[in-house]
Amino acid sequence: MLCVILTLGLWPFHAPPNEVAWLEDGNGVALGEFGNLVSTGQVNLSSSDRFTLELWVQPDKWQGSATILALYNPEKETLFSLRQSLTDLEVTAVRRKTPRSVGREAHFYVDAFGPALHKKTPTFVTLVSGPEATAVYIDGVLTKRAPGFAIPREVLAGQVIVGDAPRQSDSFHGKIRGLATYAAELSTEEIERHYQSWTRHGSPTVQHEHVTALYLFDERAGNVVHDRAANGKDLVIPRTYTNVSKIALEPFWSEFDMSGSYWRGILKNVVGFMPLGFCFYPYFLMARRKRPVLLTLLAGAFVSLTIEVFQAFLPTRDSGTTDIITNTIGTYVGVVLYKHALPIVVERFPKLAWLPALNGRGAGSLQGRLK
Repeated sequence: MLCVILTLGLWPFHAPPNEVAWLEDGNGVALGEFGNLVSTGQVNLSSSDRFTLELWVQPDKWQGSATILALYNPEKETLFSLRQSLTDLEVTAVRRKTPRSVGREAHFYVDAFGPALHKKTPTFVTLVSGPEATAVYIDGVLTKRAPGFAIPREVLAGQVIVGDAPRQSDSFHGKIRGLATYAAELSTEEIERHYQSWTRHGSPTVQHEHVTALYLFDERAGNVVHDRAANGKDLVIPRTYTNVSKIALEPFWSEFDMSGSYWRGILKNVVGFMPLGFCFYPYFLMARRKRPVLLTLLAGAFVSLTIEVFQAFLPTRDSGTTDIITNTIGTYVGVVLYKHALPIVVERFPKLAWLPALNGRGAGSLQGRLK
């Protein structure tokens, strides 16, 4: 049972190939189950609070959540990201709490991919942010405006990650056909003109004077996507999948989420360690150890901690403290299950009366005592 749990917790035991391939029917790349592109250095996408981002993207499937684009600065602990959440586009801006300012995580959702997922067509996303509001245009049409949501310029400087999130794996499965950013708010006319140009010719009509990054994805070969903007940073396709700034033992309060995938993970972790409690508890009873319940819980916690420490070196697995807590709870549930199931099992199968009971002797003595 221990070997099975370790295998399930540490599979696939190595970093898989980076699943990024050039498209054959046009400009762009396709990302598989685990794939990403990373900029060669820090990029400053805007020197002010005025910012525009253009992203030509095509999700390949419905998925709970996946990061399409992230801008991450580990030193300042800032993050700007665009994520797919089912058919929605989630816009997130996070900045670190400092002695003189209050840390803040702001996000909002836009229904962006519903029709595109059904028709299996690309979606052209334009995000325009200013001091007073942020607006999102889908295929050149204003879809949502968020008053009071302003993307601070400090989160717009960092390493660009395409198709994945930093610290913990959150891979996007789909196609990226183009990406551009501007240190200005594009007008409605410019947004419409750029949308028509991108979808017809694969690039903006005229390079905007405030362009800060421009990735056309037109190389069609190699492992570099060149930035056509001045003083830009290229995107590199790593040979093997690697998570940027991989975190070890992420605190449970940082992992907490109200999403369905989070609670499904909680349930899996509890159920997954129930067999460990169910097997280790009678083992300690047979060995006549003192406090067998406590020893079983310590064994479950130690096994879980071992898995989480090793997962910090596996880019496809998440290393966090939530799993240690839920695995330990699962171990205890296994102990309780053994205690309640033992009399029923022995009653139906008397030959199993040798199984250890609460008093460390055969289950038959427990059965007699219960009678």
